[in-house]
Amino acid sequence: MGKNVKVTTIFGASLDIVLPSGIMLGKKNVILHDELLQLSQQAKIPLPKTELLYASDRMVIFRASYVVDLEGKTTHYEEIGEASPANLETAIANAYPATMAHKRAVDRMLITALGLKPYAYSDSEVADIKPVSKKPSEELFALGKYKDHPISLDDLVQKDEDYALSFLQKEVTSQKLIALQEIIKEKFEQKLG
Repeated sequence: MGKNVKVTTIFGASLDIVLPSGIMLGKKNVILHDELLQLSQQAKIPLPKTELLYASDRMVIFRASYVVDLEGKTTHYEEIGEASPANLETAIANAYPATMAHKRAVDRMLITALGLKPYAYSDSEVADIKPVSKKPSEELFALGKYKDHPISLDDLVQKDEDYALSFLQKEVTSQKLIALQEIIKEKFEQKLG
């Protein structure tokens, strides 16, 4: 039996959730994707709406979102999930980067919806948290392993300028995406500077 936590969902419901016991990362539980789906189903939380924001052979980005109307107030919640060779560790994940990006977006959104951010990560997050390699990215480029793939925002701006510019023009509402737009804008300013 895992740890019992009291949470409030984004839909306003108060819940007692028993986190599955298993892997711990710091003070947070790592929840398997299927366990997260079960928790959301038990809490009667539907799957979020998903949208493909970007796809290339170098990177895939999905957005998962909810629009919640509570007490006459509408709130938009969104999370992104990304996948690139730099953050995919297994052969299966590398073979299906779109599936992994989608899974990450959904898992992040369900963790937010369930009110579990202070308590848990999804197993799809672990690849983002663990270092992919002990070698610096310059060495990876020298080895040619990621030669044609952007593995940083600098690389994205340099190698996929059209996407970076189109992303800057998207209307976004989440703090993460707004911050990402600001960083990409700074990278362009540095590039042009």
